[in-house]
Amino acid sequence: MWTRRQLLHGGLAAAGLAALPGGVAAAPVAAQGPHAVVVLMLRGGVDGVYALDPKTRTEVAPGVDVPYSTAAIAQSGGLRFGPHWAGLLRHAPSLATVRGLQVKTANHESGALQMLRLKTAVARRAPGILDIIGSQRGDRPLGAVTLGVTSSLEFAPAAFGGPTGESDKTIFDRLDAVAPEDFALLSQVYTEHLEATAQWSPGASLDRTRDHLAQVRALFDRMPEVPPFEPEEWSKSSGAQSIARDLQRTLWLLENGLTRGVYVKIFQDWDSHFDNAAKQASASRRFVPMFARFLDELQARQGPRGRLSDHTLVVAGSELGRFPIINGVDGKDHFPETSVVLSGPGIRTDGHGIAHGQTGSMMEGLRLSLRTGRPDDLGTHLVLDDLGTTLLHMCGLVPERYGYRGRRLSFLEEA
Repeated sequence: MWTRRQLLHGGLAAAGLAALPGGVAAAPVAAQGPHAVVVLMLRGGVDGVYALDPKTRTEVAPGVDVPYSTAAIAQSGGLRFGPHWAGLLRHAPSLATVRGLQVKTANHESGALQMLRLKTAVARRAPGILDIIGSQRGDRPLGAVTLGVTSSLEFAPAAFGGPTGESDKTIFDRLDAVAPEDFALLSQVYTEHLEATAQWSPGASLDRTRDHLAQVRALFDRMPEVPPFEPEEWSKSSGAQSIARDLQRTLWLLENGLTRGVYVKIFQDWDSHFDNAAKQASASRRFVPMFARFLDELQARQGPRGRLSDHTLVVAGSELGRFPIINGVDGKDHFPETSVVLSGPGIRTDGHGIAHGQTGSMMEGLRLSLRTGRPDDLGTHLVLDDLGTTLLHMCGLVPERYGYRGRRLSFLEEA
């Protein structure tokens, strides 16, 4: 058994979100909407023509890069997948895409800040969207968790986890090594931390800190009952297997009812300023099969409320897109629009998969009707804030209370 000194020295007494000042504190009331929400941030900028917004050469302006034949586009129901993402075709009936989504930045760092929040023009200390959703976590110990190789810039203020380098152990790696009987000691440490806050001056910062401490203590109280995390080999590729491990960790968290929200940063080489075709193919070749397997596992595995796919909403997309014209080194530069794919309860798919929104001959988002999701010259352009606002509404929250003033995308919601 570890001693208290060893546990403290190992960093677990400073675990995750306990000392962070930001976020949203709230009592763990019963959650509305999806039981869990997973956001996959595909860092770097996926090229839409290869992925969620494929085009034929007749659909684009001269000079726009579409380096494949019409036959390379995979189609099912209302969805089309580019050649790099055709591996999602069998999941089409449960998927919806939103194309031409303006992110209003062509910068990775500001884009990452925005993807954490599904909102443009955000501050670094603003809560992540999963912080907000996770404030209504019900009986789950944690509101939100961050996975993947993240920097402090990409870490939501109230998410359990922590910035990490590729060679560093994550907080979950450390928890995997803790003996069940030692979690009682960790819980006692956090009880003492909570008691110590009684001497602090009252205020919002105290409320948030107490909530964070309470979440971590609740996790330690729950852990002796939780089966250990046992990673499986989903791929022989080390790059793909690193993605698989984070997705498997996500499944473990959901199966055991440990959190309401999981944010996973997928860091592959989609930032293709040179050799776009090869870099995009390589990155998507690692991600798409793992994502498809993840969707399979959501359908096969059970959580506290039954089959995970029936209760888990998934959003996947990049922080920016790629410019439609090849540059001088066979690459594509940044583009302030992107596409996302969604799956799960409350998402309208019409039973066969559906694409909402449309882009034009220069891959620019077209005006559309907020009611139908179809092109409409008298309509409006989609903005990332609209997606964040809609997701909060689907989770039973009042978006305006948290500074979300986008439009509700009723076409995205299942009737």
